[in-house]
Amino acid sequence: MQSSIFDIDGVKRRDYESQDDFMVRVGLLVMDGKLTWQMAADIFNKDTGKDYGECAYRKHFKSFYQGMQYQKNLNGVVANDNGATKICILSISDLHIPFQKPVETFKEYAGKIDVLQINGDLIDCQAISRFNKSYRVSPIEEMITARQYVIDLIEMIRPKKVLVNYGNHELRLGQYLAKHLDNELQELMPETAFDYIFVDGFTHYDRKTRAKVKYPPLCEVFDDVDIEYSGTWWSKYGDVLFVHPRAFQSGIMKTAEKAMYWFRNEGVQFNTLVMSHTHRLGMYKIGNTTIYEQGCCCNTDKMLYNDGNLINSQRRPDFFDKPKYTDKPNVPKPDNWVHVPKEPNREVYISSAYYKYHYSWAKFNAFYKSMIKGESYFVCGFPYQLPVSAGYYPLSQIREEMQEENFDAVSWSMEMCSEFFGESTSAFFSFKDVSTQRKLILPVYPKPYYAILGDPKIKYQKKRLGEIRLLGIDVATQGGSKNDATAISLLQMIPTNYGYSRSATYMETLDGGHGQDQAIRIRQLFDDLDCDFIVIDSNGSGLSVFDELSQDQYDNERKTLYEAWSCINDEAMAARCRNPDAPKIMYSVKATAQFNSDAAVYLRDCMRRGKIRFLTDEADGKEWLNGSKYYQNLAVEDQVLFEAPFYQISAFVNEIVNLDYTLLNDKIKVKERSGARKDRYSSILYANYIAGEIEREHRNMEQEYGDNAPVFASVVNF
Repeated sequence: MQSSIFDIDGVKRRDYESQDDFMVRVGLLVMDGKLTWQMAADIFNKDTGKDYGECAYRKHFKSFYQGMQYQKNLNGVVANDNGATKICILSISDLHIPFQKPVETFKEYAGKIDVLQINGDLIDCQAISRFNKSYRVSPIEEMITARQYVIDLIEMIRPKKVLVNYGNHELRLGQYLAKHLDNELQELMPETAFDYIFVDGFTHYDRKTRAKVKYPPLCEVFDDVDIEYSGTWWSKYGDVLFVHPRAFQSGIMKTAEKAMYWFRNEGVQFNTLVMSHTHRLGMYKIGNTTIYEQGCCCNTDKMLYNDGNLINSQRRPDFFDKPKYTDKPNVPKPDNWVHVPKEPNREVYISSAYYKYHYSWAKFNAFYKSMIKGESYFVCGFPYQLPVSAGYYPLSQIREEMQEENFDAVSWSMEMCSEFFGESTSAFFSFKDVSTQRKLILPVYPKPYYAILGDPKIKYQKKRLGEIRLLGIDVATQGGSKNDATAISLLQMIPTNYGYSRSATYMETLDGGHGQDQAIRIRQLFDDLDCDFIVIDSNGSGLSVFDELSQDQYDNERKTLYEAWSCINDEAMAARCRNPDAPKIMYSVKATAQFNSDAAVYLRDCMRRGKIRFLTDEADGKEWLNGSKYYQNLAVEDQVLFEAPFYQISAFVNEIVNLDYTLLNDKIKVKERSGARKDRYSSILYANYIAGEIEREHRNMEQEYGDNAPVFASVVNF
């Protein structure tokens, strides 16, 4: 047994470890088969001075570990012993051994780092480079040095985890072998030098001395440090991406920006991107995403790659050094400036009004209070009446815009009336509830849209394994009403280790219309978005559309016959379909007082737990779209198709924060304010509620059948 050779006396709690951290470390040794729980109990009792049995520690570890894994799943980080989810990550890159900075460069991080991330180009592979070389260091020498460097670094800073991805220089080895070896021999070789260093290990055969030295892989060197090698050029921890591309653009931050759009297009979710490779420093935000170029950790003055080629050498950025003045600037003496009146610095803020959670509202209030006290502050707002009175904005245009179907009273009040908006004291959903979950940049467009765009890099998002897609539908048949329109929302249920996360990635509205026409559009979207089920309110006007969907439909536009659908969860509604063999696709919801209360509470809970996410705002959406030259070349009316989902979600946000609530007979009654609407909200509400029912049914099946549970039944009854 492996544990029989494990020295339990050598397992002790480190100075920086809490008891919970120590318990997790020892528990993981048990899970790895290196200890038994009785041995673990002996270790814990020796550390705490207690005399508990192994069962107590085993149960405590199980509950703690499950919670830790759940938190990791939700946030992408591991909770510490205080319940916080803040993780300290040190990312280093581009050491280019043998040109590396000494290990002591990072000594200030000792004991402060949770995760050490190596973002590629640890070694240079100098000897097999195409660049100029003043001397040669063999690849095996670089690998030995790099391996020891990482060991020394880990022992110095003591991280809990090491995360590694390769760079373009690690690829040099595989590329060199591919160029000089036959394909059959190449199959014996790894792709990168990191495969040797971290995963496979390697042996150095000294031909001169005939000595043979084996170097075990770093993944097996440390028992208490989790070393994870991604096997590719990028890695991810929580919502942070670490990338080392091969592409390079001369413009500052352009490579990082290109990387951000590439990963967004691939459907990777993140809020921070850290990029190496360029050896430059930079940072800025694009919408809700922060991108970095992290510089390098090598002595660039020794890297003479482009010596004689008249290409600028790599240097320390000027701002690292104190300024040095060799000549005094020719500035007039102060006596010559006496005629110029002295004025203090002034701050000038010019902006549209926004939501009251924003810092601009706090500034506005502070300046306003100072102004009315008679201090030297001035604030004012310029509503649309000012340009109208001056003749710059026709009143007729104002009236036309206010009559448009997509008129949004909240956005109008902020942009055109200079009014800050904030939910009222009676609002059920806060702006923070929904705005913090607007993290998605990549919509799922209907398939025909991608043919219109024609960009080979922006592709339709196929369903993931186990993914379920719902269409939530709130029906209106009377077009033109300011408080009524049909809203259709796509909700993706993405499987995780703990159920399903939800993503609202497409939405459109219809200006009422005949039930048959609306049913045809629902059928089109169902096919175009690869949906599994629809969720529809079958009360009132929704019943006519439900009945249309319950019978065969012919689509004249697409020359397609759609077969009838039946209802899943309501036998009386299922009986409205005359075809007993019709597939059960429709979930019928009845918007009763109890249902509305339960669904609203559940939706708010999902938002606050981060279980449901939405598309980002239209500014970020346009920025992402403008990264495609194909989009830029589209006609304006076609560009609107691709911008629309972002605007729709913004309209949904304005709807949801405009909802007041009252408590009646222990039920939450959510109601729109006069003149407002809530059809987009309702479509999300219905879909999210049924998503919860589906998830619970799936969980019950797993508990009943265990590992033999079906992936998911096409029909779920509850």
